[in-house]
Amino acid sequence: MKKILVILIVFINCNLLAQNTFQKIYWGLGAVSVKHIPTFDRGYLLSGSMYYQDIYKGLLAVKTDSSGNVQWSKIYARPLKQDDLLSVKQTSDSGFVLLGEFIGPFLIKTDVNGDTLWTITFGSNLNNGFSEIEETSDKGLIILTRVNQAGNYVPLLIKLDSNGSIEWTMTYESSGFDQGYSIDQLSDNGFIITGRHISGTDENILAIRTDSIGNIIWANQYGGTGGDEGYAVKQTTDGGFIITGWADELGTGNNDAVLLKLHGNGEMAWLKIYGGVKKGHDVVQDPYGNIAFTGYRGSPTYDIFFIKTDSVGNIQSSRTYGEGHGRSIHNTDDEGFSIAAYGNKAGYDGTLYLIKINSSGFSGNCFDNSYSPSVSIPDTAFFTEQAVSLTTGTYDSVIYVATEVIDTIVFAQDMNIFSEVTTEQIFCNGASDGTASVSTWGGLIPLNYSWTGGATAESISSLSPGVYYVNITDAYGYCSVQDTGVIIEPDTISSQLYLEHNLCFGDNSGSASISVAGGTVPYEYHWSDGSTSQGLTSLFADSYTITVIDVNDCPPHIVDFTIDEQPKLSTSISSSGISCPSGTNGRADLTVSGGVVPYNYEWSDFTQLQDNDSLSSGTHTVSVIDFYKCTIIDTVTIPEMTLDISPDTTIYCGASAPLFAVSNDTNATFSWSPTSSLDSSNSSQPVATPYKNTTYNVAAMSGSCIMNASVTVNVEIMSHFSYVIDGMTVNFKMKDTICTKNGFKWDYGNGMTSTIAKEPFVTYLNEGTYTSCLQCNSDPQECITCVNITVPSNDSGSTFGSIADYQILQENIFIYPNPNNGSFNIVFPLNMNSDIYLRIFDQLGRNIYQNKINHTSVLKPYELTIPNPSKGMYFIQITDGDYMILKKMILTGK
Repeated sequence: MKKILVILIVFINCNLLAQNTFQKIYWGLGAVSVKHIPTFDRGYLLSGSMYYQDIYKGLLAVKTDSSGNVQWSKIYARPLKQDDLLSVKQTSDSGFVLLGEFIGPFLIKTDVNGDTLWTITFGSNLNNGFSEIEETSDKGLIILTRVNQAGNYVPLLIKLDSNGSIEWTMTYESSGFDQGYSIDQLSDNGFIITGRHISGTDENILAIRTDSIGNIIWANQYGGTGGDEGYAVKQTTDGGFIITGWADELGTGNNDAVLLKLHGNGEMAWLKIYGGVKKGHDVVQDPYGNIAFTGYRGSPTYDIFFIKTDSVGNIQSSRTYGEGHGRSIHNTDDEGFSIAAYGNKAGYDGTLYLIKINSSGFSGNCFDNSYSPSVSIPDTAFFTEQAVSLTTGTYDSVIYVATEVIDTIVFAQDMNIFSEVTTEQIFCNGASDGTASVSTWGGLIPLNYSWTGGATAESISSLSPGVYYVNITDAYGYCSVQDTGVIIEPDTISSQLYLEHNLCFGDNSGSASISVAGGTVPYEYHWSDGSTSQGLTSLFADSYTITVIDVNDCPPHIVDFTIDEQPKLSTSISSSGISCPSGTNGRADLTVSGGVVPYNYEWSDFTQLQDNDSLSSGTHTVSVIDFYKCTIIDTVTIPEMTLDISPDTTIYCGASAPLFAVSNDTNATFSWSPTSSLDSSNSSQPVATPYKNTTYNVAAMSGSCIMNASVTVNVEIMSHFSYVIDGMTVNFKMKDTICTKNGFKWDYGNGMTSTIAKEPFVTYLNEGTYTSCLQCNSDPQECITCVNITVPSNDSGSTFGSIADYQILQENIFIYPNPNNGSFNIVFPLNMNSDIYLRIFDQLGRNIYQNKINHTSVLKPYELTIPNPSKGMYFIQITDGDYMILKKMILTGK
């Protein structure tokens, strides 16, 4: 098989709409007598007659995918033949059969790729430009053609097996001139044929129904006076038939398209004429019982038409698709339709069309127009039975011949104009730097552009915000589309700042984040602390700045903000009251400021009130927690109540001892007992005048708190006199003036008394020991001074009796000046023991000075200075080993 390479230029008219609609035009070598079929792979096979300078050159086959894109294309040529296409079908083995004719029909069988398997021819007396082929249910083939019988052509059926061998033939001869144009195998494996019957000058639509081996079931003719022809027939879902073709006198006399609906028995159901469109060439019924047919509309443009009706011929939609002749129509699996046609376009002869439409006939914006043909029901239509005689076995052999296959290279160009406008938007708000460019495909070049504003180039620039329209028109003005480009400018950069202020004074729980709008993303974030994230955390109270820059580096957006903090939480505690030892009556009053109310309180003793009146002595803590859990801790010390009293002391009988009791609780009151020898039982500084050793108890009371202490005053009997024994005579000498003032009484112990002499001489008659007493009238009985005197015999000599008692020391110790500023003198009597202990303390018993001095070295007043003395009353305690003398001193301070 010889293969010749031919370049075929294919212009493609694309329109990608719902239901995969498009119009595509294949041209370059010229094609007429176009037919097409949907293929098993949902693509299409278009076939036609290569036609150039009024000469048929061979058969053209173009295989496409479901969108009409060329997959392969071939030309089938027989040597020295001018072949014309009659019919094309796909066979059950996925290959194809192409029926053509040149001085008789021939049949080409190919595989799925279009490569020929065999070619057969029939006798030269078979000649009909309207022959058709169908695959039969037994995978054989049935050919409808015509044969010359004694100078008169009659329809001929040729039944072939799958290899092209003849199984049977059948001719149908009547009294007139009959021609078969279309055949369809029926559900009962029989056949329905349509064509024309000519009798004289009258032509009518011919319909013949046969069984599976060609025997006539019925034959009828339909129409009126004039010319009527049936070009295509299909069995309908109701068991009847639908025929399309043309009618002359039944319509307007202009070969109007006709739909003829027959019942299964051949009776006419209805006939309708569609004025304004010529010659229906093919018809189908969709899955819903609607009828669709195609053909051409007529002069001056001979537009391809599509009409869809309901099951009784009422128009549902009708459209035209530009110059051409619609030759075949098929249902598609998306409930739309496909149409094959041929015509002329842009100066090219023999344009091949493939039109994919939706269920309403829409295929695209260009070369697709609505059209409203008239519909009429002729009242002169009739049908009659047609007498037909059968002849079988006329042809029982075929001739296998060689066919030359010419592969083609196909170039595609879209016919419709499709466009896409791309824009470069304005970089920054307020600028005019936008651009718009249109990209196109399809259409007949060169294309012409017209933009809003008058620009005619494919691209425009320096654009401000707005809508820009571009009209695109092909070189011949057949198709014009409009597209739109929108130029926008980014909004001014704006922001929303989200701040979380510090909940507590001094902490860094603050945060800031920013939400940005406007400008062009992505954004850069520059915080005043150097961070570049969209948000910050762990911020202290302070002032900050965020700068936002968009990807186009437009003027920055700057926001200043401040992170605040709550007022500082502070406390102060005032304590009132002193706690008893082991008691809980101390009180603390808490004052809180700052933070955020309400506050919670947690004392170390688990009290949860602001003020605490049940505190024990010691240091206590309180935690104050505000609404945001900010915490401050403070402390308070509750003192323990103390009680200090004067030390134990010794006095001579009749003398007084100053006592004192001191508490750190200024609210304390005192109660002394026994009260009989005190000048006051409720004073903090009572004076005691006991006549015997007495222990004084003092109770310090503050509220419910009571503290007890005791002090002992030891009483020594004071000797008021001295004596000198001279033999049996004793000279008594009164040592003070107390008795003198208040009266006295001597009792010499020998039975003699005296109330007059201060220094009486008493001569004892007998030696021995006598108890001599001196009683001052002011002294109580308990304070009588008595001394045991031993009177020797007369020759014993003189004896001096010295009583260094408390009273003598008390009266002969002098402090001067008193009061003083801390510098003073102490004068000691000479008859004190040599070692003297000196101690000075305040009213609380706190020592401010103590020392040991040797009395023998004290031959003059003892000078003493107390540094930085505080004002107040102080006590000087002097101890010589035998006695303790207590003196009071007032300090005035420096």
